[in-house]
Amino acid sequence: MGTTEIRENLRRIRIPAYAFFIISVAFQLFDMYVGLLPMRAAVAVWRFTVVVNSSLVIGNVILLAVLLHVLIVALDEKKALPYIGTVFAIGAAILLLLIPGFLLDVLQLRGGMATEAHARFVLAAVETLVRLSTQGVICGMFAMGAFRAWRTGKRDGKRVEARDDRRPEDNMLLVRPTGSSAER
Repeated sequence: MGTTEIRENLRRIRIPAYAFFIISVAFQLFDMYVGLLPMRAAVAVWRFTVVVNSSLVIGNVILLAVLLHVLIVALDEKKALPYIGTVFAIGAAILLLLIPGFLLDVLQLRGGMATEAHARFVLAAVETLVRLSTQGVICGMFAMGAFRAWRTGKRDGKRVEARDDRRPEDNMLLVRPTGSSAER
């Protein structure tokens, strides 16, 4: 089975695969949203819980987005790469911008914490900070990779178009018989 046959077989599952990824991400985000209700943004404990739970769900969403990115590259869908790159870039910005607010909430909550719960609280806060920063960096790396693949694909596409624009005579090698062989 050649690469073109594999690519054609993958193209048949393109729409169901995209639908699966979009529905899976939507369910993950909806589940996270329902878990946050009732919303109490003025309460530091609620904000702390939101960031901790979001960092857990975001890992699943990133995994689904990475699988979608792999599918896009495997199908050679050059037009979809900037969109997935933009999604990763926005995700990286959001994740990295959550960190300062989360640190302020941790400092605010740490003062009123009982001593026996303090160690678990600090452990959960550090784990969430590491998770948020790692996920933000990973999203940034995938955004750069998607944009780089898109640029490379555009450049390769221009090369192919330039090659296709040449006349067939430009690629042909002309062989003329020499005088000695023509006399025979």
